[in-house]
Amino acid sequence: MSQTFPEKLRWTTADLELLSTDEWKRYEIIDGELFVTRAPHLEHQNTGGNIYSELRDWSNVSQLGRALLLPGIIFSDADNVIPDVAWISRDRLTQLMDEAGHLTGAPELIVEILSPGSTNERRDREAKLKLYSSQGVQEYWIVSRERQQVEVYRRENAILKRVATFFAQDEITSPLLPAFQCPVKNSLVSPILVERLRMVTAAPEPKAELQQPVGEQRVVFYGVAWESYLQILNALPQSRGSRLTYDDGVLEITMPLEDHEFSGRLIERFILTLVELMEMRMKTMGSTTMNYPTLKKGAEPDNAYYIHNQPLVKGRNVDFAHDPPPDLVVEVDITHTDIQKNKFYASLGVPEFWRFNGRVWRIYQLQADGYVEVEASPTFPHVPRERLYAFLAQAKEDEIEAVQALRNWWQTHQ
Repeated sequence: MSQTFPEKLRWTTADLELLSTDEWKRYEIIDGELFVTRAPHLEHQNTGGNIYSELRDWSNVSQLGRALLLPGIIFSDADNVIPDVAWISRDRLTQLMDEAGHLTGAPELIVEILSPGSTNERRDREAKLKLYSSQGVQEYWIVSRERQQVEVYRRENAILKRVATFFAQDEITSPLLPAFQCPVKNSLVSPILVERLRMVTAAPEPKAELQQPVGEQRVVFYGVAWESYLQILNALPQSRGSRLTYDDGVLEITMPLEDHEFSGRLIERFILTLVELMEMRMKTMGSTTMNYPTLKKGAEPDNAYYIHNQPLVKGRNVDFAHDPPPDLVVEVDITHTDIQKNKFYASLGVPEFWRFNGRVWRIYQLQADGYVEVEASPTFPHVPRERLYAFLAQAKEDEIEAVQALRNWWQTHQ
C-alpha cells in the first residue's frame, strides 16, 4: 500500500510541489524520506471521521481548540506530513497556520490510524513517533482497527512515551481535553454496520405532526472532579456562548440557540419593566458564574437578580462565598437537561426560581423542604402569570409594543 524511496535520495517540501498532483495519493516526507500512500481503506477513513467528529463536537462546546481532518503539517523542509486527525488549541492555531492553510508547527494531539503492511506500521510506530516526539507534539494516538485498540503516547521528559492502551470496552480520555470521553468502540465501529443494524432491529418511528423546537445544544459529562470543572472554566474565553452547570460530578455544557436566547431576553425585559414600574431596586447578574465549592456546584443561569437583597451587594462584585444567592434566578430549558435544577437551586438557597420550557412558565418558591410551585411570583405578587404569556406573544411581533402594553396594563390596574 505504501512504498519507500531509496534513503540516499533526500526529498524536500519543494519536491512535493512537483509530485502532489494525484488526489488519490498521500505524499509525506519524514527526515528527507518520501512515503507515498494510496487512498486508505473505506473503514480507515470512517475511523478517522469518527474520531474527528468526537473531537470536533467536544471542541465546539468547550471552545478550547479545533479538530483537524487530514491537516498538512510542514515542520521543516525535510519533514512534511499529513496525519489522519489532529487537535490544536486556539492560540496555537492562530500562531501556526500559514496563508496556504498548513500548520508550520506541532499541534497538541495527533492521531494516526494504522494501515496494513510492515512499511505502514514502521512509518507510524517509528518514523512518525520519532518526528512527533522531536517536534513537540504533546500526545500521539496510534489506532489499530485490526486489534480494536488505541495506543496513547504522552510527552514525558521531552519524549513521547506510551502510557496507556485503550481497548474496545474502554473510553479514551486525555489531560489535554478536560472532560473529553469517547468510547473506543464508537471510533472503530463502521457507520455502515451501525446503519444496517438499526434497519434490522428498529421499526421506523412515526413522524410527529409538530416538531419540538430546539432551543439548546447540550453535552453532558459524568464523573468530572471539581478541579477538572474549574480547569475547563478557566480555560474557556470570557466571551463565549456556552454556559456551564456543574452538579457534584456532572458537568453540562449548554449552547443556547435562537429560541432559547429570544425567550431569555424577553423574560429579562419583562422583569426589568416590572421592577421599574414598582419602583424597586435591582442588581442584574445575567449569566455570572455562581460557584459554591463546599457544595460542589456551579451555575451560569440565563438570568439572575438581586432585588430584595440589592442593598447588600450594590456597588461591588458579589462574593458568593459570603453574600446571599440572587433573589430570583431564571432558566430557559426548551430541551431536556440532565441537571435536576429545582433541587440544584434549592440547595443554593435561591428564594425564587422561574423555569420556562418555551411554552409553560413555572414559578417556584423556596420553602423548608425545597421548592413549591406557586401561582404568582413572590417578587411580583400582583402580576398574574397570564401577563407574561401575553407579553411573550406580543413581543414576538414587536418588543417595544409589548413593553408599552405592559406599562399600560400596570397603570390601569393600580
